[in-house]
Amino acid sequence: FFFKQKTAYEIPKRDWSSDVCSSDLSPSLVAVSRGGTSAALLYAETHRILLLAGLPHSPVVVGDMRLGPADSAVSQMAVNDDGNLLIYAVGALGGGDALQAWTASVGSRTLAAAGKVSALAFDAAGNVLVADASADEVFAISDPVSAAARRFLAGSAQGVSNSVGLEIGRAHV
Repeated sequence: FFFKQKTAYEIPKRDWSSDVCSSDLSPSLVAVSRGGTSAALLYAETHRILLLAGLPHSPVVVGDMRLGPADSAVSQMAVNDDGNLLIYAVGALGGGDALQAWTASVGSRTLAAAGKVSALAFDAAGNVLVADASADEVFAISDPVSAAARRFLAGSAQGVSNSVGLEIGRAHV
């Protein structure tokens, strides 16, 4: 899989404000969907995340999320293949991370708390997998759009220690 990063000038613009269009900002963090058909680009300097769909041949902006002060420290992101659901981790007040879900229709909402999110990924069924480095565990959030049920998958007893990433195989969660 090869992903050619396009500049803001190469991607069709839909309601972009001048602070993104007129500058040569590079994204601070990029997340590409499981199938490579969508991406989320965090622009920390302008406090926004752009969601792109139609990759790799016809990219279009399908979401333009403005981050509030509480969301300014985004550390991890995952986007689904349609580009209509973004899961992201932000530093929470009092320590740890808060997992947030964003859709264009609902906006942002809190899904769960975690110690230190080190990786996020969607599986084929649309569950979100979360690696928590400080808790030495991996958990899933099923139905992140509505019910958002958290389910433990593995911990230190199964060999999880200071996780830094996730790899999803063909097995179903």
